[in-house]
Amino acid sequence: MSGVEGISMSFEGFPVGGWRTRTVPVHRAAGRPAVLVVRSRGPLTSFTITPVIDTPKVKRTGGYLLQTWGTSPHTFVLPGEYTHVEVARAGRESNGFARWHLDRIEVDELRPLRGRVIGTGSEVFSWRGGEGRFRFDFTDKYRRNSFGFFSFEDGCEDRLESDGNTRGTATIPGPGFVRIQSPGTWTVNVV
Repeated sequence: MSGVEGISMSFEGFPVGGWRTRTVPVHRAAGRPAVLVVRSRGPLTSFTITPVIDTPKVKRTGGYLLQTWGTSPHTFVLPGEYTHVEVARAGRESNGFARWHLDRIEVDELRPLRGRVIGTGSEVFSWRGGEGRFRFDFTDKYRRNSFGFFSFEDGCEDRLESDGNTRGTATIPGPGFVRIQSPGTWTVNVV
């Protein structure tokens, strides 16, 4: 049992890897989110991550979660309604045989979001307080920068900030996961 009440992590089937498109089951308590990390093994290869519901009654793909770039790790939250995650090479023109690696992360391994945090790329933090505000500053003004909030209960996403703004403030509604995603460097100050 992790430190977040009610979230029990099962790491059955992880870590997993491949080089072609593959749909991977993510076993956990029904309706609970999962924190995962994906990494490309090739510096010029990019992969997309898409959530999938695959049950005896329903087969449906959700909206794109993220795209990897380079070999740095990309941490993300799979919302509770999804049962699988699909890893696919990005773009039809992508070539090469670089592999990808996907693993689960224990909730207690996440850095808590507090004070001033500086990072690069994609990271997921835990927020265990009530409503909170933070200031953000992205250095990359031309590519996609985003914040997402995912409740501990079901992992449903509430987009806090998206494309366009490189500096501003956002409000966290309560306990959950905060995902920051940017190809460049970012700074977050909890106020």
